[in-house]
Formats: sequence, structure tokens, C-alpha cells
Amino acid sequence: IRVNTNQDKENMAILRETYAQSNVPIFETFIPLYIKFSESDEAGESIFKYAKNTGASSIFMDFVNEFLYCESLLEDK
Repeated sequence: IRVNTNQDKENMAILRETYAQSNVPIFETFIPLYIKFSESDEAGESIFKYAKNTGASSIFMDFVNEFLYCESLLEDK
């Protein structure tokens, strides 16, 4: 998890605790609000093209990799 504040950490802990017994998956990757996300959207470009070497693109790639990993686990069942 990459988080910006202690409040983010507390919120993620509450979220995980709340949904721990359910079938709702909670990803480990935390995507904070980056201005680059809204800028890339406004520019009509992906975050990977608009802000290639930034924390925003890096954290989003972390999420993509985690998502694809989880999908591969489901396919193996």
C-alpha cells in the first residue's frame, strides 16, 4: 500500500476490517488522488502516456498488475 496520510492508512484498515468476511475483494494497492489523473483525462490520454514517469502512473501500474494477478488466480480455478 502506498498512502499519503495516516488518515488514509486508518481508512484502509477500516475498509479491510469491514469487508473481511464478505466476498467483496479489497485490493492492496491504494490509489491516492493525483492531479495528473484529472489532467490526463482532460487531455484525453491515458495516465501512462500523459505522465509516463510519475508517481501517478507508477501507482496505477501497481494496481493494473495486482488486478491482472487476481484475474489469473480466478482463471486457474
